[in-house]
Amino acid sequence: MPLRVLLVDDDPLVRAIGVRALQLALPEGSVVLEAANGESAIHLLESTDVDAIVTDYRMGRVSGTEVLVHALSRRPLARRVLMSNFADDAIVRAARERALIHEFFEKPLLSSELASALVRAVAGREPNAAG
Repeated sequence: MPLRVLLVDDDPLVRAIGVRALQLALPEGSVVLEAANGESAIHLLESTDVDAIVTDYRMGRVSGTEVLVHALSRRPLARRVLMSNFADDAIVRAARERALIHEFFEKPLLSSELASALVRAVAGREPNAAG
């Protein structure tokens, strides 16, 4: 079944690799949306149903954890995945407590590792019935 995934990262290269990897690996008909920052992601989540949100932690004014906290309230059935170059136990613990994240992984990853990690993370649930 096709999935709708939102990938949020302020690094255009990571975003491009992630989008391409997901497009190739997810079921046919899946849609990968992208946002370049937390503000854009929150705006998109207001009007768009998604099956998974994968976001970087550190992105300027709105952190990935804040995006996922918003996603938890607006899209509670979506899988919430956090990734970061700055893997700190306190960051991960706070994201697990505040946003109930499903997955966390450290960057940087090679493009093949990123693809595998993203697909594993978003494939953990069935698509939203709301479409």
